[in-house]
Amino acid sequence: MPRIISIDELEEGMVLQNSITNSYGQVLVNAGVTLEERHKKILKTWNISTIVIKAEDILENEEISEEIYAQAKEELRSRMKWEPRNKYEEDFIELGIYAKARKIQRTEVKE
Repeated sequence: MPRIISIDELEEGMVLQNSITNSYGQVLVNAGVTLEERHKKILKTWNISTIVIKAEDILENEEISEEIYAQAKEELRSRMKWEPRNKYEEDFIELGIYAKARKIQRTEVKE
């Protein structure tokens, strides 16, 4: 499922869902391109603030260690100002923890 992100959230390796055009209709970056830091600079130059990327499957079989999961949970909980009131909110928090854990894991792999 595609996801809209701000240019500031762009990370190398993300894949562009839709082509990006400027105000004159010229294609700046084609759909399907694996984004790099240079793309971020181009988009900022053209004052493009959001893009649509191909979102990773949240149910992907990526192993998350217990330590990373606990770290992600702690980081997310420390920023939250509310407690879940129902199953939907609990699921929402779980998705956030999982997404944060995957981000931590990707960061550690790059280092």
